[in-house]
Amino acid sequence: MQNEFEFDLDLEFEMEETPKTKKGSSNKDISSKARKSYLKRSQLLINRTSTALEMLPGNFKEGECLNIVSNGSFGSNNMLRAINQKFNIKKLWVTAWSFNDLFVEVIREIYPDEFRFFCDSSILSRKAHYWAKINNELKDLPDVRMETVLKLHAKVMVLETEKAGKLVYDASANFSQNFRIEQYNIYRDEELFEFHKSWMQKLLK
Repeated sequence: MQNEFEFDLDLEFEMEETPKTKKGSSNKDISSKARKSYLKRSQLLINRTSTALEMLPGNFKEGECLNIVSNGSFGSNNMLRAINQKFNIKKLWVTAWSFNDLFVEVIREIYPDEFRFFCDSSILSRKAHYWAKINNELKDLPDVRMETVLKLHAKVMVLETEKAGKLVYDASANFSQNFRIEQYNIYRDEELFEFHKSWMQKLLK
């Protein structure tokens, strides 16, 4: 199965900068404008996830693969959220070079029974606050381990789902905001699932 997202290039974060307090302006005005920006961002995220949901098959058969290309600011976080809404993720293993706040938010929404996350070790110097945040905010998951790995650039997920069995996801997109053409592949293939999970297990310290 092959699908292509025809995203409007305007479908990207159009966040207004939080206005600076000026003489005669009130904190209420600033709060209202910031809230408007937040709501606009939230609506865009909902629209992207809805589009992804339309692409995912209702009956994903063993051996099938879904190939997707997107542009604009659609990313792996949107796809992960859609996969969960469609198939109900129970166990999740992820490798990535980078991630952002939305990734942490989506993982909390999923609240998987088992979560393994491997991120390139450069995150500790590039975005140390994100690494601290994910470890703090996801520490209450039922079964969780997170590791940094030297020279990791693969963006792969192995997912055990309630409604579609074992899935594999690989993509060019990280779990962060981007404005590029990206590709995504989703497989229902138990042999491929075991292949990827086996090398991920070797990353556990």
